[in-house]
Amino acid sequence: MSGAVADNPREIVESRLRAFWRAALLRAGDGTSLAEGARRLSTRLADLGYEGRKGKGEVYNPDSIAHWPAGRTFPDMTVTIAVALDLGISLDRYIHGDAMEEDQSPSDETIASLAGRVEQIEEIQDFMQAWLMRDAEFGAELRRRRELRRRTGTAG
Repeated sequence: MSGAVADNPREIVESRLRAFWRAALLRAGDGTSLAEGARRLSTRLADLGYEGRKGKGEVYNPDSIAHWPAGRTFPDMTVTIAVALDLGISLDRYIHGDAMEEDQSPSDETIASLAGRVEQIEEIQDFMQAWLMRDAEFGAELRRRRELRRRTGTAG
């Protein structure tokens, strides 16, 4: 963010709203494109009962929705909140500036790295389960021997 934007509260708010709407359209479109997200979001808003023009009974136009990330216009805050809730996006991250401005889709390298880490964790988990099962079997054997010694009165 440039210094001029950082000094202008309106620019900060609009920048964060643009970032939110970009993320929302990408999520609504399953990461395919902003246009696809706008098309799907138009349908979803209609399903949720939101009208594009107050009292006119019209759905939000996908072309209009596609402009929200550019910041030319923004919908009512109730629509913004409804979309955030419906798509499971935290508005707090955008309000407080914690969200990235750029595309929030992970890179192929990040996905590959995480997949490798998941595989390592699964291997460790498998090892720990085997170890715990072996340990449990050993513990059961010790308890069985202790009970046998108690019954027979033998030591050691």
